[in-house]
Amino acid sequence: MTTVPSPLPPAPPAASTPTELTDDYLAAGQCVAVVVEAIGSISPAAYGPVPCESRSAVAQVSSRTRTAPARSHVPAARRPACKDDTDFVLDLGPNLARANGGTARPYDPEAYACLRNLKAPHPGDPGQGGGPMIGVGDCIVRTTTANGDPSGREVKCDATGPSEPQYKIVKKVLEPFLTPRGSTPDKCAPGTAYEFSDGLGQRACADRV
Repeated sequence: MTTVPSPLPPAPPAASTPTELTDDYLAAGQCVAVVVEAIGSISPAAYGPVPCESRSAVAQVSSRTRTAPARSHVPAARRPACKDDTDFVLDLGPNLARANGGTARPYDPEAYACLRNLKAPHPGDPGQGGGPMIGVGDCIVRTTTANGDPSGREVKCDATGPSEPQYKIVKKVLEPFLTPRGSTPDKCAPGTAYEFSDGLGQRACADRV
């Protein structure tokens, strides 16, 4: 008697890269893999969604802004309030364009995602001198904004980077205009060596290293 083998189940459809930027693209909790390698300093890597258990997954989205119209005046669309331990931020419009082999257009919608690497290194950790946010435990050197206001540039606390640290962030407080009505604004402690706005509604209080 000849046994006829059972037909193999159909292969699952290949994952496809979306072509439009919506709130579902790289939403909070999703993991990403590199889908287009970086080309030196000319073009950064592009990332796409993959299951978090995938061997190719390299980072996870911790938070994301809502998708907004191009050139939006909504502050959250342009300046994501990421957690201090964020390792890197993706500008999702250009990222999606690169993933599809194209370039972003000035009238495309915009959104930003804050990501944390699944494995070390974590440049966003306190004192590591990297990541897009400045938080408690980070070290800085003094700089100024384009308007001449005090600011800070993050550097490694162990002085192994190109610049030695001048100050270390010991506290962050809400800007007075964001303090709930009826509450007393929190302030840097008296004698704080240096303080500056992080541009996202908080002030950084720093002592000399």
